[in-house]
Amino acid sequence: MERSSRCASRSRCRILSFVLAACIGFAAIAAVIAGKHEHRHYKQHENHQQHRHHHRERHHDHHDHHDHEHEGGGWRPGRYNTRAGPVEGKLNVHLVAHSHDDVGWLKTVDQYYVGSNNSIQVAAVQYILDTVVEQLSLDPNRKFIQVEQGFFQRWWRRQPKDVRRVVRRLVKNGQLEFTNGGWCMHDEAATHYADMVHQMSLGLRLIRRQFGQVPRIAWQIDPFGHSAVQGYLISALGGFHAMFFARADDQGSGEWHCDLPSNILLLPLLLEIGCNSGGFDAVFFARADYEDSEARYRERTAEFVWRGSETLKQQAEVFGGRLYVHYLPPDSFRYDTNNWDPPVQDDPELYDYNVQERVDKFVETALKQAESYRTNHIMWTMGDDFAYSNAITWFRNMDKLIHYVNRDGRVNALYSTPSIYVDAKHHANESWPLKTGDFFPYADCPHCYWTGHFSSRPAFKRYVRTCSALLLAAQQVEALVGRSRLGRGGEGAAVAGEGRESGAEELEEAMAVAQHHDSVSGTAKQHVNDDYTLRLYRGAVKASSLLTEAIRCMIYRQSEADTWQSQSPLRQMPSSQPLSSPSPATTSPLMRALGKRGAAAAAGAAGAAGAVGGGQAARSSRSLKLSFEMCPLSNISFCPPSQTDLQDGKVLVVAVYNPLAWARKEIVRFPVSTADVEVMNASGAIIPSQVLPDTLLLPTTRSFLIQAYDGPDAEPDAAAGAEPGGAGSEALSLVFWADAPPLGVASFFVLYKYPEGRTEERVKEGAEQEGGVDRRVLGDEPEAVGQDNGMHGGEEEEDEIVIGGWAEVEGREGSSSGSSALTLSFSRAQGGRMTRAVLLKREQGQGEAEGGMGARGEVPSAKAAAAAAAAAAADVSIEWAWYNASDGKASREASGAYIFRPTSPDPVPINPPNSTASSLQVVRGPLVDEVHRQVAPWIKEIVRVYKGTNYAEMEYAVGPVPVDDGFGKEVVVRLSSSLASNATFFTDSNGRDFIQRTRNFRADWNLTVTEPTAGNYYPVNSGIYLHDKATDLSVLVDRATGASSLNDGQLELMLHRRLLHDDHRGVAEALNERVCVGRRGEQQPQCMGLVVAGTLRFGLHPHTRSDGGVGSGEVEEARGEEVVEAAAEWRRGNIQRIFSPLQVAFAVENEEALAAEGGRYTWHIPGTQDSKPVGSTESMESRETRESRESVLSMQLSGKGGRVMKEESSSEEERREEEMEDEEGGGAEEDKEETEQEEQQEEEEAEEAEGGREGGVADSFEERTSKRPAYELPRSVAIITLQELHEYKVLLRLAHLYEAEEDPLLSQPALVNLDRLFAHQEIEKVTELSLMANQKLLKMRPPMKWRTEQLASKSEVHEDVNAANKEVRRMQALNSTEGPFIVELGPMEIRTFAIQFDD
Repeated sequence: MERSSRCASRSRCRILSFVLAACIGFAAIAAVIAGKHEHRHYKQHENHQQHRHHHRERHHDHHDHHDHEHEGGGWRPGRYNTRAGPVEGKLNVHLVAHSHDDVGWLKTVDQYYVGSNNSIQVAAVQYILDTVVEQLSLDPNRKFIQVEQGFFQRWWRRQPKDVRRVVRRLVKNGQLEFTNGGWCMHDEAATHYADMVHQMSLGLRLIRRQFGQVPRIAWQIDPFGHSAVQGYLISALGGFHAMFFARADDQGSGEWHCDLPSNILLLPLLLEIGCNSGGFDAVFFARADYEDSEARYRERTAEFVWRGSETLKQQAEVFGGRLYVHYLPPDSFRYDTNNWDPPVQDDPELYDYNVQERVDKFVETALKQAESYRTNHIMWTMGDDFAYSNAITWFRNMDKLIHYVNRDGRVNALYSTPSIYVDAKHHANESWPLKTGDFFPYADCPHCYWTGHFSSRPAFKRYVRTCSALLLAAQQVEALVGRSRLGRGGEGAAVAGEGRESGAEELEEAMAVAQHHDSVSGTAKQHVNDDYTLRLYRGAVKASSLLTEAIRCMIYRQSEADTWQSQSPLRQMPSSQPLSSPSPATTSPLMRALGKRGAAAAAGAAGAAGAVGGGQAARSSRSLKLSFEMCPLSNISFCPPSQTDLQDGKVLVVAVYNPLAWARKEIVRFPVSTADVEVMNASGAIIPSQVLPDTLLLPTTRSFLIQAYDGPDAEPDAAAGAEPGGAGSEALSLVFWADAPPLGVASFFVLYKYPEGRTEERVKEGAEQEGGVDRRVLGDEPEAVGQDNGMHGGEEEEDEIVIGGWAEVEGREGSSSGSSALTLSFSRAQGGRMTRAVLLKREQGQGEAEGGMGARGEVPSAKAAAAAAAAAAADVSIEWAWYNASDGKASREASGAYIFRPTSPDPVPINPPNSTASSLQVVRGPLVDEVHRQVAPWIKEIVRVYKGTNYAEMEYAVGPVPVDDGFGKEVVVRLSSSLASNATFFTDSNGRDFIQRTRNFRADWNLTVTEPTAGNYYPVNSGIYLHDKATDLSVLVDRATGASSLNDGQLELMLHRRLLHDDHRGVAEALNERVCVGRRGEQQPQCMGLVVAGTLRFGLHPHTRSDGGVGSGEVEEARGEEVVEAAAEWRRGNIQRIFSPLQVAFAVENEEALAAEGGRYTWHIPGTQDSKPVGSTESMESRETRESRESVLSMQLSGKGGRVMKEESSSEEERREEEMEDEEGGGAEEDKEETEQEEQQEEEEAEEAEGGREGGVADSFEERTSKRPAYELPRSVAIITLQELHEYKVLLRLAHLYEAEEDPLLSQPALVNLDRLFAHQEIEKVTELSLMANQKLLKMRPPMKWRTEQLASKSEVHEDVNAANKEVRRMQALNSTEGPFIVELGPMEIRTFAIQFDD
């Protein structure tokens, strides 16, 4: 910056820059020549140089003293020779200058940036960046790496243009290198892979946009263990996931690599030519288990090739390294201002002159480290937490070290970066050990297992997952509706970091911060965690507003719709989707069903509108503008809109958005104020519903939590329709099955249940419209709700309680029907404890009675269930316990935010099996059966089974955890079964691959068992399961947590932690979370320990498909049975449903106004529903079978199994045309019809522009696509990103959900038809991008190939051992303007596309 200020003009600066660049170039050439000369004569002079070492040192000291006197005693740039590069034949010590800047930990992210609250920690990132940039500008040889974009972007936004020019020059010269590049350094235990990708993409895309750079190295130096998914996501970033054909012999294939010259000065020129255009080549970290680290240092395996996925194999490999001294410099080489290590004092006129001592120490330390690493290159990490606040102290001392160490000659020191270091390692052509799997759990001493943070702050972990789902949905609807349409900016609208034009961007940034390894991990101070939560809340409020506004646009026609066509990126998408073509003079089914009074009013309005040709009808309907809102506190039974009193003609409109590209039939559940309600769908038919008592929280606890959120003056009972402050008001929940189209909205209406006459009339009219099916209003049975109304079933006098089984009425909307149904048995003698699970299997043609169900849907006894056909059965019980947390007094190691250390390996049981102290309540109904059990005064458990489903849910509330006895407690739940699991179980890796775990075993070293409980805990983000030869027991979670299997057949999950002591790992605070309410006039707020509520979904399933994976109906017919969903299929589908739940919004309106609307309350993409209701057109198995067969058939027809099918031959074109004719019902006639409709649409647009007929978008859309069924993705593929980039352009990221051989059918490659996915709009161009969407895949350089010891004896290059990939993966990335655009995804593959639509 100083040099820039001296320039008299901009042109002078440019001239100086040109001259400087030229000088550097000539110096680089000279250095190369000199380096070669030095290498040639190095051996013969080595001994001679060692003999002359002391003489040279004295000579140089004298020379330096002479220079010092000549220069007047002042230091200036250029005095020290820092131009060193790697030298062959010497040990090269790469000095990597860095600062590890936590995005929140002891201070909040903004406090860390500005430097406030220094009483906790002295740290100010803005000054770090200021001084680093200044010092880099003084010497072109100095280098520094910048990691966290969350800080850099804060700083960058505030810099003037002249500073930005300096920074861009430093980046271009390779002095300032972006490493990692994500918004933060994310955690790897408690993060979901989609959130990892999104936060990395946020930072990397900004780096590319601002500097044209693509970071090459992942720098995960501080997370507390490392996941397998992290390993292969990094390799995918480097191009491994797409460049399958890039095979090259390391010995020489004719392919150019960035081989290092003997002097590194030439490297920046090479990087500019092409080496810096790729992705990630390596990952470095500082934390691994102490025994693992010792073994790796001893065996020289601290650097390795990491294969993170057994599915992707070599395609998922990346070079990895465990740093030597954490991420710090070696002892006595730390140079922060407040550090006590000695500086290099080279002025002989002053005391403490220590040049020789410092050089000797440097050489000794370097040689010692080299004993643990391969090749003649080692790395010193010259930095620390928030280092370089005064960067001159670091760079001045490193200048001196490089200068004097290289004069000494025993080793070679150089300024370096991780990418330079990796290039040097690769250039050495070494063979490396192969590492598979992950690096969990992590321990830094025998009794210090960092497995507590897997479960720390469980409520915050749940909130992060909730916000993740909200962000995904908000970005989707913004892309579907259009940012311009929503009034949030158009083309060129800002992205995060450059202003917030999108309603989702504040949440996107907050979610990126929340992935930090001290945030979602739960290891920050309480006030910092409060700040994380506040950021998420503010972002969630805006994202919810965006989502509800988009939902309103989707389901409700309003006057602005006529401008949508030109502003939405998907401009042909309708604002609503009627189920039948409306007629201005005819009342809709919804109008008829709303009752005599509402229908009459609506018919009158419609009749008057019909007299003027329909235009008035459209305008009158638009006079109603629904205002939707969401209910973030529905989990504690607080939702003011849904708890509105619906008497006096009010209707609750429930809009359900489905963020999955699959049609879904799922239960919707929300609080209501009365049991006298019924549910109507958009067709006007009453559908089955059930009102349940919500006993999860005590009324006093619920009231306290609502006041903590909504303020101390909140009146929660008033929102529920009860008297304000009324004690004991029972919370109620309404449940019903909702059919939701893929990426679409379905609407339902909750009405007050009037006397039977009106209800019967509605049902009759609804039944007529639905084809004459008698749709009795379910939920009117006396046992549906209320303990006084026969809530308990007929078997209550017996010890055994059985719930679940088949649905009462099958094969119709509003009920669930599957090929199997779960029943659970409970024992009163054991305090209501669950004892057995049986998965019933339906025989083909079997009715409900034959399946063991009575006429009224009673559940059979366990004996009767056992007699029926069972797909799976086992003794299964639910047990609660807690571990007393170590206080650290006997030894230093206590349980804390990081460490899990129980006082005993055996937990304290809560309400043991022989106890009858549990409070028990059984709820039965047409849709769901529940068993409510008060396990302890502070633990409530509700186990439920939805009729006709093959899984169960356990909803729980834990807290406040009692600590009056002086012990912190770590609360666990155990599902114990009779399955023989042989000490083996499986946990997911960041929601992606499942990794096999074996109790008390590590594959990489011989484990010393010191903590038999904590040492067997692993992170779980989606699920954990175990199995015997025939049956799987699986548990899926709604947040990240820690889990294990400490006994055969048993799964244990930690649900809550309340601790009283710190574990001495830096946070200096006990993990004792509380909720407080402060009232005016009170000096101290009222507080209570944290209550954690959540849901576990569990199931018992056959290990393999009953059809053997054939997927053919012929097999089932031959066996006389239906296909029972296998465990893997159930897990993967439900994991995705839990991660992307239905988003529900509410609005309250009068019946008459809604009736006048005409019933336009269903919307979906990209086609219309066919004649059958969504979800009942065919079974899931048959749909998957068809899609899989089409995928395989398409690959066979292509002749090459193409990753992206294109028009390459007439036969392919003919096949495609025939396929489209079959789907759309005719070729030429359909084209003609579409042409006529397009012309008609243009006329309608012109009329709308002139103020004529409005709202033609929905009508024309229905006519245009009425013959095409709604397109769904294959059940093995999910959308993890759909985001508007700018007008007419979206970002699409698709993920294959299955591992290789996980399921014989669904693990096959899957095809996605982008033309059909976006059938509403014509695709102009599809460009495939890297995983992080920061570079075009076709322009990525080939990834580095690393030889492993396992393959070196067989071949000099890697061979693809995945046989399927040899034939179906040899295709280039998609970058085409010619369709059809059909994308193939192999198992565990993620592909990213930028899709440009025709404007």
